[in-house]
Formats: sequence, structure tokens, C-alpha cells
Amino acid sequence: MLFFWVQLYAQNFADKKHYLIDSLEINKLSSYEKKLIDSSLQVFHTTKLDTVKAKTINNLVAYLANDEIWSQYNNWLYNFSSQRINSISLTKQEISLYINLKALSLNNLGVSLRSKAKYNRALKIYFESLAILKRIDDKHGQGNVLNNIGTIYKDIGKIPEALEYYQKSLALKEEVGNRKGVAYTINNIAIIYRSLGDINKALENYLNCLNILESVSDKKGIAVVLNNVATIYQKQENYKTAKEYFERSLGMHQEINNKKAMGITLVHLASIYEKEGDKAKCIEYYQKSLLLNKEIKNASGIASCLRNLGAFHLRNNNHDKVLLLLNESLDILNSINEVEGQIHTLNVLAKYFLAKNDINEAKKNALKSLSLAKKLGFPAEIKAAAMILTHIYEKGNNWSLAYEAQKLFIIMQDSIKSKSIHESILKQKAKYDINKKEQEIKVLSIQNESLKKDKEIQELRINKNRLTIILISIALLVTLLFVAFNLKWNKKKKKIYKLLKKQKEEISLKNDEKTAMLQEIHHRVKNNLQVVNSLLRFQSREIKDKNVLAIFEKAQKRVVSMALLHEKMYNSDDLKHVDVKEYISLLIADLIETYSVGKKIRQNIQIEDVHFEMRTLVPLGLIINEIITNSLKHAFIDLLEGEIKIHIKQLKNNAFEMLIGDDGIGSVVARQSGLGNKLIHIFVKQLDGTIELLKESGTVYRIVFEEID
Repeated sequence: MLFFWVQLYAQNFADKKHYLIDSLEINKLSSYEKKLIDSSLQVFHTTKLDTVKAKTINNLVAYLANDEIWSQYNNWLYNFSSQRINSISLTKQEISLYINLKALSLNNLGVSLRSKAKYNRALKIYFESLAILKRIDDKHGQGNVLNNIGTIYKDIGKIPEALEYYQKSLALKEEVGNRKGVAYTINNIAIIYRSLGDINKALENYLNCLNILESVSDKKGIAVVLNNVATIYQKQENYKTAKEYFERSLGMHQEINNKKAMGITLVHLASIYEKEGDKAKCIEYYQKSLLLNKEIKNASGIASCLRNLGAFHLRNNNHDKVLLLLNESLDILNSINEVEGQIHTLNVLAKYFLAKNDINEAKKNALKSLSLAKKLGFPAEIKAAAMILTHIYEKGNNWSLAYEAQKLFIIMQDSIKSKSIHESILKQKAKYDINKKEQEIKVLSIQNESLKKDKEIQELRINKNRLTIILISIALLVTLLFVAFNLKWNKKKKKIYKLLKKQKEEISLKNDEKTAMLQEIHHRVKNNLQVVNSLLRFQSREIKDKNVLAIFEKAQKRVVSMALLHEKMYNSDDLKHVDVKEYISLLIADLIETYSVGKKIRQNIQIEDVHFEMRTLVPLGLIINEIITNSLKHAFIDLLEGEIKIHIKQLKNNAFEMLIGDDGIGSVVARQSGLGNKLIHIFVKQLDGTIELLKESGTVYRIVFEEID
């Protein structure tokens, strides 16, 4: 039947050569795809409506997996839609349909170009599609195209731009209620954070994505995210948990026959088997992945397998195969312009040449890797390149450069915050698991209560005697005298109880709605502040004046301070108050990370168990931001280490005292009269407070303030 329709199609559309499917291409299709084409072409040739023809081909494009075949149908759809748009005989509704189909076919073309690493052409096509979708106000389509643009920027190493477009995509998808689309974009954002070394945000986004995909039963998406979560545990060297996630992911990929994803997961499992000492299993999984990637012509996957095989042989001192595998991997990665893959392969090449005592070649590859890693801004990759360079310089007796490389390694290692990441992973995992365990706990709780009651009943039965029975009988007789009265009273009491119960349920429902609304408000405010911060950062790139640039940086930190507060608010169980110590500790840690690179800054934070509302915390956080920023920028100029001090306690008159400052050089910093100093006094006044400079070493302020109602 399929061959019949192919031949019929060829006869009717002989001028559309891209639409012909030869026997070789048919053999590449699954039985499902063959049936789909057969039924679709039958509809195509029997209908007289052009709109139905276009929709039929559009469905084929959406469900066919073979790139060579679906792209042919997609080209026909683009040409057909473009021609029909200009027809004067069409209704507005029909024109709108063809415009939409043209935009979708452009988006599909962009996907195809990206798979072939033709990034510039793909971007141009995506922006053309986006312009059309904006013209017809198709927000659903815009959300998908914005996500694809973000992915292109990620591929070519433009991380800020990638995040910007992912956030735009997420906002539109949430607006139109595209839950599956929301999940996919959140997953892409998580990948960015993982690459930047922010494991906390990466895992939070992955688990959020996983919850959404499970709620809509999207097996393909679930399998991909399980794989991504597994990589988090793998990097933390929790191989047992990582293996469990990878195997679950592989099973789902096999079920839906997603060969590209299977290849990725097999590589990760091979790495874990090597860690477990099973070298034979490791090689077997690498070879399986390589065959799958060659079968589907996945250049990136082939390069990854070759690199991993080369690294495996290098670790096992089988040097004969290493150089050939790595050079082949690098050639492929250069041809498709995959920067992140180039970094990893260059690092392995540097290790190979170091093992061969070829210092010059080792240094050449490591420096190129470091340059690319800095361009992308990925801490983990910078750290890896810095460590290799340390060994190279040590072997070449270049101790000054070895020291600089080691220092860079330590800075990158600290930026990844391995201890806090481990704690955060446990916290995020628990947050995800609790949803699945909640029902189980409820069932166990009911069973425990039932057992407890049964035990009490047994004890009562054992202890009862004849006297108890007599007393109960007398009580029952007395009770009968009041039955008539009690019946009447009970009816009235039931009515009252039902009324109170209904009112309680209504109040509870309204409270839940208000709580959810407040959380959403804090979430949106936090997101808006992050957007403002991104805009300030992008704008600052065009500024050459250092003074103006410093003003922009200060403004960004003030925005970050408020965004952090709103993030704490919507993550808090109590939406009215925030744990002050936790909020201030996070704020200080962020400021120290930004302004004290290369210096050892101690944190002397002593805060009583106090909770403030938003109206108090906003000015308080901004005061802390200004003073601590001032300290970090000026107090430790000629020092390698120092201390930041914040003490907060409640006074007897219901006021609060805050001691804040540093043990640095002191000087005139505390008497500056710039905008920051003016802001401090404005915020202190807003808290009905006073501020004084104490006569202590360094610069320390005493601020007495009140909580704003």
C-alpha cells in the first residue's frame, strides 16, 4: 500500500522532487512511520481542501523521526504555505492558518540546521519564524522558537544570551499553560546552571522539571531529565545513585526507541563501570554507544565516544590507540563547532602529551582548552584545564606559572562550593521524594492509630469485671431517661456542626489560595528583579567609563539583595517572616564571592533567633549590602585576609541593635559621602533608627533600629 501511494504522489507532484521517497529511505522507517505516511498520503490525495492537505503534511513532519525524510515534507509545507498566503480567494482564517504553518516549517528547518551545526543559518531562520509568529500573536509558537534560539546561543557559548531567551520562552509558555514546554525549557536552564557550576540551581530546576513531566506522563522527557539528574550525582561521586538514575533512563529510552539518548546514557554508564573496576563492561558500553551514534549519524555523540575511549586507553597505559581516537574526536568537534566538547578533548590530549613528556604539545592543548573554557565561563572546565597546566608547569620546572595555575584551580574549586552543593543535593532530593512518600506516611499513620486503639480495647476487655458491667448497665438505664431530650438536641447540634465545618473548609480554602497567591507574587517579583539584573549586566558591557561601570555593578548588587529576599520569601513556609540569619548569611556569602577573589575573608555572624517582615528586611538588606560591599572593596586592599562582622540582637525596649563592619585598614572609607553613604542613612531613617561609627579597629557601625509594622 505504501509503495502505491508513493507512486501516486510521484505522478501528481512530479515537479516536487524532494517529496519522492525511494526504497532505501523507506527501509530506514519504523513500521509506525510507514503506516503514518500511508494513511496521511491517502488523506492527502482524497481531499479537495488545500487546508486539509497542509495540515496532513504538517502532522507528518511532527511525527517522523528520520531527518532526511521529514525535512523533505517540511520543505514542501514551507513552499506550499508561502504560495497560498498571497491568494486573494482565501478567508482571513485560512490566511492565518497558512502563515502559522509557514512559521512552523521555518522553526522545523532551524531544528534541522542546528543538528548539522549550521548555527548562523539556524538563528536567522528562527528569528524569521519568530517575527511571523509575533505578527499573528501566536504565543505558543513564540515560546517554542525562543527556546530554540536559547539553545543555539548555548551551543555557541553565548551563555547570558541563552539564559535571556530561555527566560523569555519560559514566561510565554507559563502564560499559555504549555506545561510540557515549560518543563523542557526548565531542563535547558538547568543544563546552563550545571555548566556554570551552580549545582544547587541545576538540581532544583531538574527536579522541578521532572515533577511536571511525571504529571503529564511524558516518557521521553522523563528519561532525558533522569539522565541529567544522574550526571549531578556522578559529578559528586555518588556512583550508586547515579547508576540507578542512568539505568532507569536507559530503560525508558529503549522503550521509546530514542537511539540518540540511549547513546548518551551508555557513555555515562560506561564511565561508572570503569569507576567500579569493570573494564570489560566499560569498553562494551562505549562500543555500543559508538555504534548507535554512527547508525543515526550523530556527529557530537561519535566525537564523545571517541574521546571517552581515548581517555580510557590513556588511563590504562594503552597509548597506541589514544592519539588516533582523540584527533578524530577533535576533528569532528571542530567541524560542527561544538566548543564544550573541544574543551574536554583538548584536556585529554594535554594529558596524553604530558604522559609522553612532550611538554610543548601538552601546554599548547591545555592553554587552548583554558582559553575556550574562559570564553564560555564554565568553572568546572576552567578548573580541569588549570589542574592540567599545574602538572605541566611543574614537570617543566616553571614554578611561578605552576603557582598561578594552581591558584586559578583553587579559585574555581571554591566557586563550585562542593560542601554546600552536597548539602543542597540532599535537601533538593528530599524535597522531590517527599511528594512520593507523603501518601505512604499517611497510610502508615492510620495503621499505627488503628493498632494503638486495638491495643487499648484489648486492655479494657482484660481489666473489665462484673462490677464494671453492672455500672455500665445502670448508666445505660439512666441514659434512656434522657433519650428524647438528647435526640432533639443532637439534631440541632449536627446542623450547627455542619455549618461550622463548612465555614472552616471555606476559610481553609481561601487561606490556601492566598498563600499560593503570595508565593506566586514573591516568585514573579524575584524573576522580574533577575531580569532587571540581566538588563543592567547587558547594558554595562557597552560602558567603557570605569566609574559609570562601578555604578552599574553596585546597582546590580542592590537588585540581587532584593531578589534573594523574595526568593527566601516564596521558599519559606511562613510567607510573612523570613529567617534573618539564613538570609543575611546567603547575602554575605554572595558579596564575598563577588568582591574578594583571592582573599581569605572570615565571617563573624552572630544573629539572635529573630524574624522580620518584608518591610523591615528590604531596607535592612540594602544597608548590609552597602556597608559590606564598601568593606570588601576598600578595607582589605593591602591585606590577604580579614574579617566581616555582623551582630544583631534585640534590646529591652523592643528595638534592635546591629553591629556591622570589618577589621580592615579603617581610614576615610567610613566618612565617604557618595550615593552609597546617602542610601545607608536613608534606609536607617526608614527603620526609625540611628547610626554611629564606633571607635574600634577597622570600621564598625552601631545601628539601632525598630521593626516596621
